[in-house]
Amino acid sequence: MADFKVHLSNKAPWQQLQPDGKMGILQTKMDELIPGDPLSVQERFLKLEHPLSDIDQSVSRKYVRRMFIFDFPDLSQGRKNDTAIALRRGLEVAFKHYPFLTGTVGPGRDLIRNDVVQLRYGDTPDLRAVTTDIFKIRTHPRDEFGNSYRQLCVKRMPVSHLSKEKYCAAPEFKNSDWRPAFTLQANFLEDINGGGLILCFAFQQSIADGTSIKLFLDKFAAGCRGDIGPQDEITEYQAKTLEYMIPGVRQFVPSMITPEWDFDIEQMPLKGPVTTGIFTMSAATIERLRNDCTVSLKATDPRFNENSFLSQTDCISALFWISILRSRCKRIANTPRHHNLNLSHFSTAVDARRYLPGPGADAFFGNMFTTAALRRPIGNFFQPTSDDHELPKITTALIATCAYHIRHALKGITPSSLGGRVAVLGELAHPLDATLAATKASKSETTGVRIDSLVAYGADLDFGIPGTGTGAGSENDGSPRFVRKPWLTTEGMVNILPRRKGTKGGADWEFLVCGRPNEMRNLVNELQQWTTFYVDDTNPSGPHSAEVEMERLRDHIYEEEVILEEQERLRREGLGETGRGEEQDDLDAEGEED
Repeated sequence: MADFKVHLSNKAPWQQLQPDGKMGILQTKMDELIPGDPLSVQERFLKLEHPLSDIDQSVSRKYVRRMFIFDFPDLSQGRKNDTAIALRRGLEVAFKHYPFLTGTVGPGRDLIRNDVVQLRYGDTPDLRAVTTDIFKIRTHPRDEFGNSYRQLCVKRMPVSHLSKEKYCAAPEFKNSDWRPAFTLQANFLEDINGGGLILCFAFQQSIADGTSIKLFLDKFAAGCRGDIGPQDEITEYQAKTLEYMIPGVRQFVPSMITPEWDFDIEQMPLKGPVTTGIFTMSAATIERLRNDCTVSLKATDPRFNENSFLSQTDCISALFWISILRSRCKRIANTPRHHNLNLSHFSTAVDARRYLPGPGADAFFGNMFTTAALRRPIGNFFQPTSDDHELPKITTALIATCAYHIRHALKGITPSSLGGRVAVLGELAHPLDATLAATKASKSETTGVRIDSLVAYGADLDFGIPGTGTGAGSENDGSPRFVRKPWLTTEGMVNILPRRKGTKGGADWEFLVCGRPNEMRNLVNELQQWTTFYVDDTNPSGPHSAEVEMERLRDHIYEEEVILEEQERLRREGLGETGRGEEQDDLDAEGEED
């Protein structure tokens, strides 16, 4: 680890202003504890408690991590100091609005439920400060990470091979009952003629979902840019209860009969070794896929009429659902019949805020998601075979049919279904049973696939960080060059990664997929006709990280033109505006991180 220093001082200017870690501050108060006091030092001196809902209590206690990656051409100490000061200012602004993120998460006290957690934070400036256990900076020499920053850029920025302990300020905390609610680590990557900056954000999953992270990042970026300063008047976030957001929620009848859960959790599925890979597909390829699926359904399914709609995400989800199942064909065929692998399971988490009748739903901070889930017979996809014969090619009709079923499942989400879901969570003596039941029901290690979309979260955000170079858009626009979700370990999980302009525009689409190594190789072959690039995220120097050649749509200059031509063709054929409703299908979810 390279020390972060400036000339004439052992500490950088921002470090001289920064107090010691939160536990260091609390440690000075230990002598004030009363002998035999049943309260922990956190409970005694962090006097405020942020309310956690039944949904918050039901999700994993692990961290959700995001990496925002920027070119950083000038690695001089002065420039790094400027960057550090801007990042600290961004945190101070964000924490004035969300002060509970300066707190710690630990064991809760509940006379009825077990395994609950509480979030405690301070009521004084020193206990809400940007401390060293919240914000860390590290400089990484070029030989530390195996590839130069430029090589990582050429390989489309695989990051899961990087050490969690070295690049994240919240690695695991396995031996601690109390953990930071949030951390940020700024990583400077040295390289010849410049390098990079990786910001690794970590949020306790019991506190924030994907939309909450976006809300925080908006405040953080405004502080980094200097649009808002810590000295400005910033309204503190007022937490809203589920009763406020979902009126009458306690009157709903619990319904445990749903594809989302299987509460027979005595025997959980065994996990196999996994790897992750990043697939890149062009915008024109995705638009063509959606258009072809729309045409196919209009021609063959009378239920699909002029008022029907398929989103790009529906079609992407269907494509990966089918392809991942096919990559497991031999294993499914060789599995003994008593394992009952007759059904394939699909699930995706959805931001529930848009379904809430209460005011201010868009600004709700916390876990506010629901799940769309469905099952289909394996025979609808293919006939499992244990030999090496190739399966028939994937047809547009099959993709379109699966996309239609996914759209139908999403339409089934209503305020009433949200209320019934929350009612189930409120009755669980062990709230974490909901996470285990969802894992069991998803069957993502055998015949299930889980799709989570992060497409609208952060790729366009102007951080305005001093020293960062050209972003993914126009020169020096302040946006990150790459956005990644590192260290995914949930088999059968697909994350649609953040993308410029969300579901619009001509930027490439990127997909992070987790699977067993041999089946990931199969998946690369299954998706070859749609993929422009693939890299092994866990082992980018391995033999299976290579560009997937395609004869069409190689030049991104023409992608916008091709998309416009496709849309014009649909209009001529009477299929209407293809972009209708697209913004409403951005899903919001976090895969369980192991």
